[in-house]
Amino acid sequence: KGVNMKKKAKNLSQMAKGKIRASSAKRDSKGRFLKADHPAEVQPETQPKVQPKVQPIIITTNTNTNQEDEKEKMKEEKNKRAFERLVDKAMEDDYWIELLHMQTGLPFDKKRTEIAGIFKRHVIIMGNDSQIISEKDAKNYFANFSRKGSITHKAILAELKREKTTLWKGKENPYRYEETDARTGERSYCGIPIPSDAPPRPDANSVWNKNHSCWEL
Repeated sequence: KGVNMKKKAKNLSQMAKGKIRASSAKRDSKGRFLKADHPAEVQPETQPKVQPKVQPIIITTNTNTNQEDEKEKMKEEKNKRAFERLVDKAMEDDYWIELLHMQTGLPFDKKRTEIAGIFKRHVIIMGNDSQIISEKDAKNYFANFSRKGSITHKAILAELKREKTTLWKGKENPYRYEETDARTGERSYCGIPIPSDAPPRPDANSVWNKNHSCWEL
């Protein structure tokens, strides 16, 4: 009798433990117990939605070329001698250039950059770059260099003539209907002077009208 009581007590204890395990056991969506190594079934509607990956929009601009051009300009500016920058600054003074044009007869309206280049080369060859330490120095030196009748004035005209000859070499020369003095660079036709800034004589019959500053038949 005592043995039966122990068996009943043991069975009750196991049943109680079974209920506890059952209450804490995992069940599937249909209420069935799951084995320890069986993954839980998840209803499709309860599965977390995977957000699609959004590719970032990358906007590219063509700045590399512009940056390279800017760097090249800065490099060229840096490599310039100090006096060259002062000469360039002086050449930006349009009123001063206009006065020089009237006094010297040089074609500053069309050949300003070329004439400035001739002047710079002269300064470097003569070793006088240290004498130009201000814009005023550059203007004074250049005014004397381009003075009409001076040797350097004639050298400027000769240099411009050589550039023009080289430019039209192998092509039809637009100045073929006029003459140019090899020593002074002055233009003329039939002995009549032509202004340095006049366009090329269009044909052998055209004459220069001083009043209207143009060619006429």
